[in-house]
Order: sequence, then C-alpha cells, then structure tokens
Amino acid sequence: MSPPGSPPGEGAPLGERAAWVRERIADAVRRSGRPAGSVKLIAVSKTQPLARVLEAHAAGLSVFGENYVQEAGEKIPALPGAEWHLIGRLQGNKVRRAVALFSWIQTADSARRLREISRCAAESGKTSRVLIEVNLGGEGSKAGAEPGELRA
Repeated sequence: MSPPGSPPGEGAPLGERAAWVRERIADAVRRSGRPAGSVKLIAVSKTQPLARVLEAHAAGLSVFGENYVQEAGEKIPALPGAEWHLIGRLQGNKVRRAVALFSWIQTADSARRLREISRCAAESGKTSRVLIEVNLGGEGSKAGAEPGELRA
C-alpha cells in the first residue's frame, strides 16, 4: 500500500491507479478555480491489448487516446460507448478512416490536413472535432502548422 498522497505502485490494480489520477485532477481543478468536470482524463491506450483497454473501461475510464488508426480500428468496435481520440500524427492516407472512427482528431498539423478532414467528414455526414497543432517555435524538427497558415 502506498503512503497517502503518493501514487499507487506500478503493480497496483488499474482501478486504484485511475482513482488516484482522478483525485489529483479534482484537486488541481479546485485549486485553479475551474468548474468541476472541466478537465477530461484521456487514458492513452496505444499499444495496449484490447483486454487491458476493457479492464480500464471496467475501472471507470471511458475516454481513450490512440496513436494509430489501424490499431484503434480493432479496439473501438469493442467499446462503442467510449469516446475515442486520435492523438498521434494523422497521415493523409488514413484521414477517411480516422474521421469514421474517432470522436476527436488531436493531430491536424496543416491547413491541407484540415481540408482533407473536412472533406471526408462532409462526405460521410459526420462532424469531426479537431485540434490543430501549431509550431510556434518554427523548429523544423517539430510538427505543426506554421502560425501564418492558421487563417487558411
């Protein structure tokens, strides 16, 4: 058993670990003066087997983040009531599938990619919620749209 306030050990049950994270989030929300429920916990399920994702869902987690469209395509049908976020880089050849699978796409990194997402969403009659990544530092080694592209 971990001392009060410290994180449960790596071998602790997933439910115990999730409860500890939820407590930390609730404390931070209270300290910041934000409204209760204004922060969303996203369980990153990338590279985890479906059995582990189902265990996380049974522990009360319902929002999952995946890096790979193909891997998510195997998990999402098993938890249709969950909210799914694409958190990895979205390749152009995967846009149509990503729009069909995910509630959120957190990885749009150019005006071109946003246009592709919009076109695929319109064709499927689906609304896509998208976060755009912006490379404010102008670093060539970093992904993200250039600040000048934002209006487009």
